[in-house]
Amino acid sequence: MSDSDFERQGLALLAKIEQQLEHAMHDSGADWDSDLEGTVLRLTFDDDSKMVINLQAPLREVWLASRRGGFHFRFD
Repeated sequence: MSDSDFERQGLALLAKIEQQLEHAMHDSGADWDSDLEGTVLRLTFDDDSKMVINLQAPLREVWLASRRGGFHFRFD
């Protein structure tokens, strides 16, 4: 996968995650904040816990960091 393909797919993924979370928040009545800046999506929940999802272009990975730990994902 080229750099531009990874960035295009990664940015689309982050936008889709943010969009789906906004729909879920609306449907459930839950409250959290999301902030998508460039290749980083930051989520802050009611209990002040945080989650960060970001693109790691050199590794072609999507990283998720939460209080449960860190997770790395790749596009197939």
